[in-house]
Amino acid sequence: MERFDTVVVGAGPAGLAAAETLADADREVLVLEKNREVGPKICAGGLTLKDLEIGIPKRLWSRSFSYGYVNTPHDRTKVEFGEHAIITIDRKDLGQWMLKEAEAAGAQVWTNAKVDRIGRRHVVSGGKRIGFRQLIGADGSNSLVRQHLGLAKRRIDDTFHYLTPQRFKDLEVFFDVDHFGPWYAWIFPHKTFTSVGTGGNPFINRIADQKRFFDEWCEKRFPLRKARYEAFPINCDYHGFQFGSIFLAGDAAGFASELTGEGIFAAIVSGRDIARRIVDRNHYCKGIERVLFYKQVHERMLDILEKNRFMNKIEYEVLTFLLKIRFIDKEVMGILA
Repeated sequence: MERFDTVVVGAGPAGLAAAETLADADREVLVLEKNREVGPKICAGGLTLKDLEIGIPKRLWSRSFSYGYVNTPHDRTKVEFGEHAIITIDRKDLGQWMLKEAEAAGAQVWTNAKVDRIGRRHVVSGGKRIGFRQLIGADGSNSLVRQHLGLAKRRIDDTFHYLTPQRFKDLEVFFDVDHFGPWYAWIFPHKTFTSVGTGGNPFINRIADQKRFFDEWCEKRFPLRKARYEAFPINCDYHGFQFGSIFLAGDAAGFASELTGEGIFAAIVSGRDIARRIVDRNHYCKGIERVLFYKQVHERMLDILEKNRFMNKIEYEVLTFLLKIRFIDKEVMGILA
């Protein structure tokens, strides 16, 4: 049986960030990726400048936006992002860049390597037993490692979008409580396509009704027959990241924001912090603490929005009014981004 210090399940941003950090510390690390290619994933691809704090290079940007539009049924507000500029990125480009960084550090990455079973100190992939001292589950919202740990997934969002070749100029979000519930719809322009999507918690939103309205809403903006439909879950149900010698990172742990759906920053930060904790058991996970602080703020905001649909309408109209005030504009962007 081949053995490694650490086996990472999943070659997404969390898994590759952990692998690179461990390899830099001279640990023998193996990443097992079930797909043939590292990188492509269903994702709207919206990031904020805090993602640049963690090393994502500017050359990977698809588009960048210094302003955007917030829409409600009664208003359309231009929001200046200031220092909290928003960028869009292709997940394949991000994944391939992170793969090269991890391999350059000395990590091994095996593709077409689906994990079928998890034992006490080994995993089984393609009939092959692979031993480990530590195991990191970075295998997304439907994580096998999380299932192995027996953790619940009650806070999970169903999200869906169309990728249309039609190019939109502006980044926009749309609040409409009657049709999108406490969540929102988005238009995220990329270099050669645009992601137009929405989502919500299926325990709160009537997703089938929301999807029907969303299709009609999209058809007014671009021809659906020329667009590609994709759907994906986002696990936001956090119960911890360390369970003895097993760790969970990124969406597998539930680090994503339930309010915004953004998870790339949390994935990379959690992957690196977990790797540092493995190297040094006394490592203080400051990055994870930051992620959890904003996650808790977002969840409190969402809880307020979920309680009363009528109040939701008023709150969103008040929000767009406040965004017209530059000082409050910056404060709100600081919380959300």
